[in-house]
Amino acid sequence: MTTLSTTALGSGLAQISVLIAEAATQNAGVSQVLEQTLHLTAARQAALFTATRIPPITLELETAVVQTAGDISTALSQPDEVEFLSLAYKTLRTKTLAQSNGGNDTIGVPLRIRHDMFGVLILEHTSGFSPAQIEIAQVIASQLVGLLVSQDSEARVNDANYDKHRYVSTVTHELKIPLTSIRGYTDLLLKGMAGEITPQQRQFLETVTNNVNRMSHLISDLADVARIETGRIRFDLEKVELALAISDAINNLQSQLEQSERSVNVQIPPGVKPLLTDRMRLGQVFTNLISNANKYSPAGPAIDITVMPSKDRVAVTVKDYGLGISPEDQAQLFQPFFRSEARDVRAKQGWGLGLHVTRRFVRVMGGDISLVSTLGEGSAFTVELPYTPPTKILSD
Repeated sequence: MTTLSTTALGSGLAQISVLIAEAATQNAGVSQVLEQTLHLTAARQAALFTATRIPPITLELETAVVQTAGDISTALSQPDEVEFLSLAYKTLRTKTLAQSNGGNDTIGVPLRIRHDMFGVLILEHTSGFSPAQIEIAQVIASQLVGLLVSQDSEARVNDANYDKHRYVSTVTHELKIPLTSIRGYTDLLLKGMAGEITPQQRQFLETVTNNVNRMSHLISDLADVARIETGRIRFDLEKVELALAISDAINNLQSQLEQSERSVNVQIPPGVKPLLTDRMRLGQVFTNLISNANKYSPAGPAIDITVMPSKDRVAVTVKDYGLGISPEDQAQLFQPFFRSEARDVRAKQGWGLGLHVTRRFVRVMGGDISLVSTLGEGSAFTVELPYTPPTKILSD
């Protein structure tokens, strides 16, 4: 669709005014929208444009309309503008209203969504408006409404997402307290601090411990996502040796690797520069990738980790020889809570958040993650990270 501008109304355009309900413009810059719609430079806007916001009103109530127009009289330069806008709010329901104003012609174009009017676009012209120009003004008003609605909808979605993640952050924090208590008392029972336990009781308590650990991992991942989304994620930067970070991740997973009778081969060329990064977050990235490689591979085959440095960044590849991932699943793999429908994958415990959190961390640190996988042959995840993180992290 061709975007019309005020140039189509001729050079005699003398004034642009907008009276618009605050509720319709929350988080939406009216001036910016008009610049996009009407192609007005900042200087031209300063000369022509007046925007007045009013509190939310019930347009069906005539008294509310009149009262609102009276309330904004001090914001408008001419008394007749107040009268005109009051008249516009009363009468502009289905048509454009025009009147003569001190030698200039003025038209008021209603701004409405479906049948609900939330404002008026006022255009004043020194030489009058032809029927064609009035039609153009109506099209401009329609485009203005579209942009306002789009910006407001986006703002509302962003606000809703922010509120959602704040809620998740609060809930995860509150859940950590009882889980810590459950884990602590279960450990005491397993150690016999409350008396000797039977083999069956030990099995029950170990089941409780395993499920508490699963829930703790879920809460930790949800909290990390919430912190990233709300901009409250913190990075404690320090120089980190890649070999040490990878070794720590392997040690954290040693019991799982031993149960799978699996070794991890690490190839790091000499002279790799340390990364300026967050040691804990980097450890989470490697732990998630190695844990997945172990989980979705049959017992026995090793995991290969290869480090490839370049001038300004380093690539770390974690390769397994396990189930592999279908092309259809690869397209959704990093989405939150995604889990493949494949039977072998569903047989493994998981929430579908690990890779999502991993990619979010890597991207916040200025890097990215990629995947090469063949179904039935295995997968290779490659993380690329800069030696120095983005300026935003450095300044936080």
